[in-house]
Amino acid sequence: MSTARRDGAPDFASLRVPGEEQARRRALAVARAALEDRPEVRSSAPRLRALTVVVGAVVVVAVVALGLTAPGRAAAEWVGSHLSELTGRDSQPARRATAPPAPYAHLPGGGRLLAVDDQGVFAFGIGPAPRQLLGRVDTAAWSPHGRFAIAVRGIELIAVDLHGRRRWSHAERVAIRWPVWSPSGFRVAYVTGTQRGGRAIHVIAGDGTNPHVLAGSGRTRPVWQPGVAPAERLATVDAANRVVLRDADSGRALWRARMVRAPRALAFTPDGRRLLVLERDRVLTLDAATGRRRAATRRTPDIINIAIAPRPDHAGYALLRRRLAPVRQTEVVLGRSVVLADPGRIRSIAFSPHGDWLAADRAGVDGWDLVHLDATTVDRSRTLAAGRGARLSGWCCG
Repeated sequence: MSTARRDGAPDFASLRVPGEEQARRRALAVARAALEDRPEVRSSAPRLRALTVVVGAVVVVAVVALGLTAPGRAAAEWVGSHLSELTGRDSQPARRATAPPAPYAHLPGGGRLLAVDDQGVFAFGIGPAPRQLLGRVDTAAWSPHGRFAIAVRGIELIAVDLHGRRRWSHAERVAIRWPVWSPSGFRVAYVTGTQRGGRAIHVIAGDGTNPHVLAGSGRTRPVWQPGVAPAERLATVDAANRVVLRDADSGRALWRARMVRAPRALAFTPDGRRLLVLERDRVLTLDAATGRRRAATRRTPDIINIAIAPRPDHAGYALLRRRLAPVRQTEVVLGRSVVLADPGRIRSIAFSPHGDWLAADRAGVDGWDLVHLDATTVDRSRTLAAGRGARLSGWCCG
C-alpha cells in the first residue's frame, strides 16, 4: 500500500489505523496554536528557542497521539522536517561560528594551491583550512578552472571534485605518470610505460571516456598548447629526443624539432605562441606554429636547470636551477635577478594566477615560501604552513 504523495509527504488519508485522522488534526491544531500564540521577540536567539520548542511539541504530540504506530512515526517525522517551511527557519541546528585558523585565513595571490603528501591530496584557498580531496596518491594536478583535480595512484587515474567526490576513474595495465588537463577541460593526457620498456602518451576525455594511445613518448612531461581552441594540441618529446607538436585527436605531428639531448621540461608561454624548451644549461624558445628556433640563452657552466614556469599576465619566466660553483645552492631566477636562494633543495615553483606571487617548495621545511614580486625583485614574503613533506602540485584559477 502506498503511503506517500509525489511531494514526499505521507498520504494520511490512506492510513487505515483507526482514530489517526482525528489525532493528526489535534496535533496540527496544537502546532498552529503554539505558532500563533508565541510572543513577539526581537532577538533571533529567543525566537529560535521558541521555534525549537514548537518543533518538539509538534513531534511529541504527533507521536503520542498516533499511538507510536509506524505510520504515526512517519507522520511525526514529516511534520518535524517540514516545519521549517512554515516558520521560515532551517530545520538544522544553528552552528556557532568559529574563527578560521590564522595560517589559512588568506592565500596571497588568490586562486587555489594543490598539495600532495603522504596522507593524500589537499587544496588550499577554498576554505579556512586545507581541504583533503583524496587519500594517498602519487601525483596530482588541477583542471583548467580548478573545479577538479586529476590524480594518479599506481595504475589508476582519478578525477575528483572540490568536495572530495570521485567523478570518474580509469585504470591501465602499467603505471601512469604526468597527468595534465587540457586548457579546454575536454581532455586529459598522461604517460604510461609499455610492456617493452618504452613509454606512450594517452589521451582520455575529460569525463573519463574514450581513452586511446596518442603516440610514443620520451622522458619528458607533455604540455598542452593554450590559445588554440577549439583545436587541442600537445607538445611532447619522442624517443629520438625530438620536440613534437601533435593534434590531440588524430595524433598527427604538426612539426618536429630535433634536440641534442632530451629536454628536461617543456612550457608554453601564456598566449601559446612560443614553446620554451628547458635543457640542462640553457633555455630554447621555439615558434609554436612552426617549431623553428627563435632564441636561446647562453650556456651557463656550473648550472643544472631543474624546472621552468612562465609568468601569467607578464613577459618572461621563472627558472629553478641548481648552482654548483662558486657556492652550491638552489636558485629561483626571474630575468637576471635571483629572487630566492637556498643551500638545500627547492623541489618546485609555481606562479599565482596573475603572476604577482611565486610559491617555492623547499624540501624538509614545514611550509612553502610565498614571495610577492615587484617587477623582478621581491618586496615582501610569507610562509604558508603546508606540513612537512607536502609537495607543491600547482597553483591555478584566479
